[in-house]
Amino acid sequence: MASSSKKYGLLAWLGSGMYALLLWLMACNLGMSLAAYGFSPLIWLGTLVAVLHLAWAGSAAIAPAMVGLLALMWFATLTDALPQAMHHAISQIWAALLLKLWVQSTLSIVMVAFARRGLNSWRLGRIPSFGFVVGLCWSGLGTGFHVYHFTTGYPH
Repeated sequence: MASSSKKYGLLAWLGSGMYALLLWLMACNLGMSLAAYGFSPLIWLGTLVAVLHLAWAGSAAIAPAMVGLLALMWFATLTDALPQAMHHAISQIWAALLLKLWVQSTLSIVMVAFARRGLNSWRLGRIPSFGFVVGLCWSGLGTGFHVYHFTTGYPH
């Protein structure tokens, strides 16, 4: 019986590690997307503030984050936002890229909001868990930004 609970504990701990890795990779991908679209520093700041709010408030912050995302997507639609590498694109590609950005952002919002639950097996308190999630997401966003600019050669 004791070995089964040890095995479950190890699996839960590894599951939390996989959640953290997936969250970091999602943040990297989002950072690359924000860099590809050349969003202004104001959008980056809004993203960082949204991560802070989601990491602290959890699922209670999903609705305000989704409203902010919806406003950003409307703005991107109205301004015909395209990644910097694509100066001209047909409308189907443009729509598909916006859909990809929306789905990716929605998944990121949900993952950050439920991160404390996903990392439960590590038994972090509220403040250490908050710091870990914020640090993980911010480092992922920054890494994605730099990877995009390093691999494409576009200036910062």
